[in-house]
Amino acid sequence: MFLFLIFIILLYKKEGCIIAKNNLESFFTAYEDMFWSYIGNILFDLRNTNDEYKKIVESIEEELEKHPNLRDVIDEDEAKCLTKKETEALIRIKKLFYEQQSLEHDAIFFAGGRNACYYLKKMNFDNEFNGKNIDSMKAFETAYYDYFGNLFDEVFCELEQNNQEYQVKQKKKNDLLKQFPNLEDVIEMKKTMSLSKEEVEALIKYLDIKMDLEIIKEVAIMYRGMKEEYMLLKNMGIL
Repeated sequence: MFLFLIFIILLYKKEGCIIAKNNLESFFTAYEDMFWSYIGNILFDLRNTNDEYKKIVESIEEELEKHPNLRDVIDEDEAKCLTKKETEALIRIKKLFYEQQSLEHDAIFFAGGRNACYYLKKMNFDNEFNGKNIDSMKAFETAYYDYFGNLFDEVFCELEQNNQEYQVKQKKKNDLLKQFPNLEDVIEMKKTMSLSKEEVEALIKYLDIKMDLEIIKEVAIMYRGMKEEYMLLKNMGIL
């Protein structure tokens, strides 16, 4: 993980600009397992230390316990017809997923900032940090605590405009919903209704695509957290 973080930091050593975008993408590919192990640790800590996150996870589990068909669909990718009552539960789970992802995005962003701060200290910047006598991570959290919404919107907008893989998967997701309008109504939380086996098969594909999109988002958020910490330290005169 050390090499992973050092590589990203070095991308911003010249005026905070991306100087090796293609290299970054290939680096993520090469060290994908390492990265997701690290993300897994972040989410594990979140579940153990954040009461709000823990409550959301427990609420999702309660819904799945009450509706075993939904567990088969979501966890096992098993296509089954869903009743109107089950799609109502699906909508509740989707809302909980949104809340869960919001907390995860915050944690991943700050983890990126913390690691950038830590490893910059290790890269011969100890004197600069100690001389300023500044808690740079506290300054980072204070600076961005109320800025999440706009910042993440900016990150996701950049993905939609510049990331080809994200664009392709987003189109697949939209095309799938257009093909199954009932599914779209349920996914968009417009109405509840029973879903046929074919529609549930489409739902499983939709969930797989959503997971792929979320992975791309998490990489971008971690990357952005590192970038913002570096730029904050530079603006504070530490770097």
